[in-house]
Amino acid sequence: MKIEEIKRLYSEEIFEALLDRDGSGAGYVCPFCASGAGPKGTGLRPLYVKGVKRPGSYKCFNAGCEWAGDGLDLIAGMYHITEPVEQIRKAEEILRRPLLDRTESIIDEFSKDEKTQDKGNKKPVVINDKLIAEIQAEIQKYHANLLESKAGLDYLAARGISKATAIKYKLGFCDNYNRDGMNTPAIIYPDGPTSYTARSITTNESSRKVRKRKGGEYQDIFNFNVLKDPACPPVVYVVEGQADALSIIEAGGQAIATGGGT
Repeated sequence: MKIEEIKRLYSEEIFEALLDRDGSGAGYVCPFCASGAGPKGTGLRPLYVKGVKRPGSYKCFNAGCEWAGDGLDLIAGMYHITEPVEQIRKAEEILRRPLLDRTESIIDEFSKDEKTQDKGNKKPVVINDKLIAEIQAEIQKYHANLLESKAGLDYLAARGISKATAIKYKLGFCDNYNRDGMNTPAIIYPDGPTSYTARSITTNESSRKVRKRKGGEYQDIFNFNVLKDPACPPVVYVVEGQADALSIIEAGGQAIATGGGT
């Protein structure tokens, strides 16, 4: 079991689930000193080490506090849990889904052997921690963009997808996503740890998707983890588009999306 894997994949969700946004909207209210609670307050902000952003880690810049850490550190401080395994159990309770089995499968598939997938004469793509980190960093960047984008949020609202749902599922937005040499505004749908789908939202563009794949034609299935949730309902719809799945979720159901294939 690699604790760092869990921290990288789930810390952002833990912060989002436990904390309120600070007055600036760019960070979170510090739970240890309440810094950031004011209208212009600055609370927890992304942590940079030697000029490089550390994914899933935040720091309080209140001189009297200066707390810093990732999602499991946050759980440790708020709930006084010192054992890493118990911190993970608490994270599962907070996020309402199992993390350990999924993380173990990710380690087995990506970290131990750095497996590759090849199809035809295509160059194989190495599946490893570096690829996962790169894609997760892109997803976080696009998610931050969406929270500041009226065009992106308005598009989702027109599809019946609320801002709260967009935050929960880490949806993103790019105003000039490059597709085959053409730039187009696009909504970003995270499908899993190694892929996302970018869908154009302009009327004069085709609806063909651009995927960040982990190799060959493979793509993660959107919202697949709901099937591992002990609270998973007896009926889960299988649909093609991520927006279709989210519409069902907004209506009180559950769905997964294949992203264009079955």
